[in-house]
Amino acid sequence: MAKKRIPQEIDTDYFTIISIQKNLYELQSKNTHHCWIVQKSSDSESCHIKHKYRKKVKKYHDQCNAASLKSAVNKIKKHDAYKIKEGKY
Repeated sequence: MAKKRIPQEIDTDYFTIISIQKNLYELQSKNTHHCWIVQKSSDSESCHIKHKYRKKVKKYHDQCNAASLKSAVNKIKKHDAYKIKEGKY
């Protein structure tokens, strides 16, 4: 089976890759251990972001949209920084 290509926008020092499918990246933050799904639109660069607090939680909830994969990663990192600052992770 061929190895899936990880886009350069996804920082593998920051994230653990859970899975990669066509236009969908499931990631886990190494800082907060929160899990994320970033799904790229099939007809544009925009992305939809879903979130859950722990891997054992079954369902993701809608978080927000982003203009690009890079923007989505930045939004996730800002969310982590907020949670770390508030001690809520």
